[in-house]
Amino acid sequence: MRDLFGYRFRPAIALGLLAIGLQACSGTPFGQSLQQSFERPENGTGPTSPTTPTPAPPVTPPTSPSPTPPESSDRFTDLDQIPAALRSQVEELLELGVLDTPGDRQGRFDPNQPIDRGTFARWLLAVNNRFFEDDPGRQIRLAIADSPPVYTDVPSSNPNFIAIQSLAEAGTLPSRLSGDTAATRFQPAAPLTRADLLLWKVPLDHRQPLPTATPEKLASSWGFQDASSLDPRLQRVLLADDDNGAQSVVRRVFGFTQLFQPRKAVTRAEAAAALWYIGFQGEGQSAAQVLRSQQTPPTTPTPPTPAPANPPARPPAQQPPAQP
Repeated sequence: MRDLFGYRFRPAIALGLLAIGLQACSGTPFGQSLQQSFERPENGTGPTSPTTPTPAPPVTPPTSPSPTPPESSDRFTDLDQIPAALRSQVEELLELGVLDTPGDRQGRFDPNQPIDRGTFARWLLAVNNRFFEDDPGRQIRLAIADSPPVYTDVPSSNPNFIAIQSLAEAGTLPSRLSGDTAATRFQPAAPLTRADLLLWKVPLDHRQPLPTATPEKLASSWGFQDASSLDPRLQRVLLADDDNGAQSVVRRVFGFTQLFQPRKAVTRAEAAAALWYIGFQGEGQSAAQVLRSQQTPPTTPTPPTPAPANPPARPPAQQPPAQP
């Protein structure tokens, strides 16, 4: 760089002189023009615009797998294990909701497992009173919760106390109240036997004195090979059950058999099938009939047709023609 006198100056000295000149020209039109030329963007000295921060992308939370919905608890999962001959009867009775619910037993009905005496007593009372809820004369009245226990092994704290006590007070179960002084214990957890099933159920079917029976009569009606070894009261119950025709407990539940086997344990499916019908010779109720009555909508009576507000006027009576 050369100055006015033709001498070469060093860059640092030249920049210093330039700064002094700019300061001296500050405020003059020439100084402002010179200042603007130095602040142009191409010189890199102009004001910089603030940098807008780039927004961070939205964070998508990790998707967790949807929880598996629990299995439906409104139906037992093992009803396919019910013997085919009993399935429709058991399923219709279960549909009424008077037996155990799936929630009570973790979804299993266990149809082929033995039923205990306490559970069957509860079923028997519940089904009878459900079938005849519109017939008070056939209902079994519930015992008072704080009534003295009939059996020494069924205190009021037993979950089936009300059912067992009610059946005993009604005379359906043998007890000291019915004159059986030896029946002081009920054994609610013991398996229900075929003899128990018939002795408790058939009197509710007949609701009248049982017929007189002998081993010979029983052998001729049922053909049981073990008829002579059966208890006399059980013989009367079996003879009365034979009179019930197609609704007989033995025929519906056990089918054809020449051995009664009174001490054989009853399964839960057999117990439910036995309760599918309560009554004698068609004068009773079945689970199917009760279900149909639930599904039939009640009939609404047709209201009478109102009389017209203004009855039509009678036409004027015709006058007889005048006589000439």
